[in-house]
Amino acid sequence: MNIFITGINGFIGSSLARHLAQMGHNVSGSVRDSSDLSFLNDLQINIFTGAINDKAFLSTCFKGQEIIFHVAGLASDWGTKRAYYNTNVIGTMNVAQAALAAGVKRLVFVSSTAVYGLMGYRYRTENDPCPIKNFPYAETKREAEDWLRSFAVENNFPITIVQPANVFGPNDRTFFIKFADGLKKGMVRFIQHGTAWTCPTYIDNLTRALWLAATHQDAINETFIISDGLEINWHQFVEKICRELEVPVPRSSLGFHFVYLISTIIEIIYQALPVQKEPPINRYRIRNFGIDYHFSIEKAKRVLGFSPTVDIDEAVRRTVQWYKEFREKKP
Repeated sequence: MNIFITGINGFIGSSLARHLAQMGHNVSGSVRDSSDLSFLNDLQINIFTGAINDKAFLSTCFKGQEIIFHVAGLASDWGTKRAYYNTNVIGTMNVAQAALAAGVKRLVFVSSTAVYGLMGYRYRTENDPCPIKNFPYAETKREAEDWLRSFAVENNFPITIVQPANVFGPNDRTFFIKFADGLKKGMVRFIQHGTAWTCPTYIDNLTRALWLAATHQDAINETFIISDGLEINWHQFVEKICRELEVPVPRSSLGFHFVYLISTIIEIIYQALPVQKEPPINRYRIRNFGIDYHFSIEKAKRVLGFSPTVDIDEAVRRTVQWYKEFREKKP
C-alpha cells in the first residue's frame, strides 16, 4: 500500500515507518526543512520537505496515498498556547482537508492520553470525560480530536484516532535519555515514593496498534487508547530501568503537594521573565510522575484484537541497550 506519515523523522514517526517498510509497504513522509533525519538513514522511503500548515505542500504529498498517519505535532510539555494551537489544531485541519481532497482511504490521527487530563485515575477509558485545564498540549490535542470527529461525519471521511499513553523505546530522545541520565547521576527523586500508577507504552507495541487501527474496518470513526496494559507504578518501572542500567534505585522521595507548589512558582517566574528555555520541572511532569495516570486498553483488545507482543522487561532491556549505545557515540 501507499502510506504517508507526517512527522516521519520523529521518534514515533520513524519507528512506524520502519515497521511499515519491513512489511513491504511503499512509505513516504513529511519533514520540516530543519529536521534531523538520522532515524531514517537506512530506510528506503520517500521524503517530502515542507510544513503541515502549507496546504499546497500537503496536496502534493498526498497524491496517490491510501493511508495517512498524522503523527506530526508539537509534543513538548512546555510552550505557548498559540504555538500548540497552530501546529496541533490548524495543522490537523490542513492534513484532514488535504487527505479528503486527495481521496485518501483512511486517516489515522495520533493524539495522546493527555487529553483526559492528569487528574489522578486508574483504568480510564475512551468514554470518560476530558476535564483538562491549563495544559496547552492536552487542550489542543483534544480540540483537534473534536474538530476531526465533526469533519469526518460531515464529509463521510474515514478517520481513526489513536491515543498513546507514555511512549518509550529506542530513539526516545524526549523522555528516556534525560531520565536515564538523571538516574545515572543520582538526580532522580520519587514523588510519593513512586506509588502512582503509570502507563508505559513500548514503541513496537504502539506501531503494531497503529497498523491495526489503520486497517481494521471496525476502527473507522473510532478512538482507541493504547498502552502496554500494565498495572505498574513508577517505583516498579524505575526499578526495571535501574536494573538494566546497573545503577541504584532512587531512595529519596518528595511530597506531591510540596513539589507541585514549587513547580507552579517556577512556571510563574519563567512565564513572567519570559525565559525561552523550558524549566527544570513543571506541573505537567509532576502530575504525570506523582499521581495515578493509568488507562484501560480493553476497547483496543476487543475491537482491534490488539495485545502487546513485547513485555515490559524486554522493552526496558532493548531501550537501555539503545541508550548505552547512544551515549557511547554522544557522551
